Amino acid sequence: MDFFVFLLFLIVIVFFTIIPFFILHGLSNVTSFLLYRVLGYRKKVVRNNLKTAFKNKSDKELKKIEKDFYLNLTDILLESFKGYNISTKTVAKRYKAKNSEIVEKYHQQGRSVILAVSHYANWEWGSVGVTMHINNDIFTVYKPIGNKYIDMYVRNSRSKNGLVMLPIKDTHKYFKKYARTASSFILISDQSPSNPDRAVWVNFLGKKTAFLHGIEFYSRIYNMPVIYTHIKRVKRGYYEVTYDLIHDNPQALKPGEITQLYANKVEEDIINNPSDWLWSHRRWKHTWENMEKHKDD
Repeated sequence: MDFFVFLLFLIVIVFFTIIPFFILHGLSNVTSFLLYRVLGYRKKVVRNNLKTAFKNKSDKELKKIEKDFYLNLTDILLESFKGYNISTKTVAKRYKAKNSEIVEKYHQQGRSVILAVSHYANWEWGSVGVTMHINNDIFTVYKPIGNKYIDMYVRNSRSKNGLVMLPIKDTHKYFKKYARTASSFILISDQSPSNPDRAVWVNFLGKKTAFLHGIEFYSRIYNMPVIYTHIKRVKRGYYEVTYDLIHDNPQALKPGEITQLYANKVEEDIINNPSDWLWSHRRWKHTWENMEKHKDD
């Protein structure tokens, strides 16, 4: 059964590899309509998240963000399929970095860095694009896919330009081995953690929010500079990356500060263009109030 699903997956990949972008984005328009208007995919989650984040916006404003979000979501989904076999020439044209020298500066000093990414605009192409902007070893943490054939295909596809995919269970092992070898580690930490007891709680969009602890944990252990990766959609199918130093001496900060500074950068992107963030995940399924109540019990 797994192999049959893999063959279907390959057919989809081949289809999106050969179609031009204008057809891909036309299909995205249709898919967005189906997800939003017909299926109502996670609409309740999206709506609740937007109301939590933007208490001062009108219903009309929230509706506009909601509608635009679904188009962003399907663009990312279909562009990610195309990204598995995208050429380096196409990536160079459509996924440009403005200032990768900020990363190279630390590599020249013999220091590894953490590239802190969020689920904003097309983060999926980052696994291909970043290898064109940065020369040293690049690692990214990922959760293995249940289908072993698809998992192997995804790993091979995203590693063809030099990116090393790290199963999440091996994160500590690779940091220990490569954190002092002028490498880059890509970490995405803006989703809700599965274990709130290990989370770092910060102020985010006006609410106390649980963030994954990885950026905080590894940057402080190895005193690695943390650089936020802004991803801006210039127009459909075209993106611009700007690297933004959060701090280059995390051990000098108090616990939680790095994560708060990271959250501030994510919030900055969201305020600039709210529809480009991934509103369909349950951002606030864990609440500070419940955590405090749990402690009291």
